[in-house]
Amino acid sequence: MRTQKWILVIYGLAFAVVLTACGGGATAPAPTPTPSAPDLSASAVLEVEGMGKLTLNHPANWKVVVTQDITMSNNADVDFEKGLDGDLPDNAVFVQAVFFPIEVASMLGIEGDVTPVSVLNAFKGNVGSSSSDAPSFGDVAEVTINGKSAARTIGSSSKSDGMVLALVVDDAVVIVLGGTKKGGLTAYQSLIEAIAGTAKVAKN
Repeated sequence: MRTQKWILVIYGLAFAVVLTACGGGATAPAPTPTPSAPDLSASAVLEVEGMGKLTLNHPANWKVVVTQDITMSNNADVDFEKGLDGDLPDNAVFVQAVFFPIEVASMLGIEGDVTPVSVLNAFKGNVGSSSSDAPSFGDVAEVTINGKSAARTIGSSSKSDGMVLALVVDDAVVIVLGGTKKGGLTAYQSLIEAIAGTAKVAKN
């Protein structure tokens, strides 16, 4: 069944890939405004049969890999397999994105209205990892990104800082993980949010 395929993709990507990639919790750094709009002139496309097609803009000179998610970084030395569990280089930012249709949200334990806040709260309650450095995020905050309703939660591990964003876009939920080496998120938070704000989802 198509729904079964959605569930496999969503749990395999959204839960295992996005949330377990970010390390244990901490206080959220304050956003740092960028002096000018970033150049997000390139785009990456993730298409999943039965779910749709996610398009995300990014800086033209970034390394981008599209498999079962969209993964990107400003530094070619970032280990995309380890993500935030790896040793990120100084001044490197790592971004990873997945999506799923709103209509399957209830099957993921998201009850009632599907909002960015309800999505992140559901994820926080369902994250599991065999790692002792499993993610523990702070409070979920309701925010607006590029005119889109969104939610944000931030955490950190001994090695990295991470931020998870949820947006409801075109009848789909888009989840974006962004992170840096520990202590570096403040400098890149606005850029990660700007990338997330370009998300578009089309049916296939």
